[in-house]
Amino acid sequence: MAFWCTGAAILGLAPLVPLGTVILSGGGRSVSTSGLAAFAAYALVIAVVGGYPFEKIRQLGASAGVRPAGIGTAAPAHPPGWCG
Repeated sequence: MAFWCTGAAILGLAPLVPLGTVILSGGGRSVSTSGLAAFAAYALVIAVVGGYPFEKIRQLGASAGVRPAGIGTAAPAHPPGWCG
């Protein structure tokens, strides 16, 4: 899981270079609409890469028949006397 999360973090650094030049130019440069659309699509790719291991864990848990405690089970969600 650390591999995918680290990959998403590294991918997140790439847009900082062009965006940083626009921000540091003091208003002398601007980003086009197509550039903003590309940035949004890239951000979606980063979200998918970062979320992949969590989705895979959920699928593996479902195929093994594992359910979260307290959902459709006779066991209580928390131990008796727990005051969380």
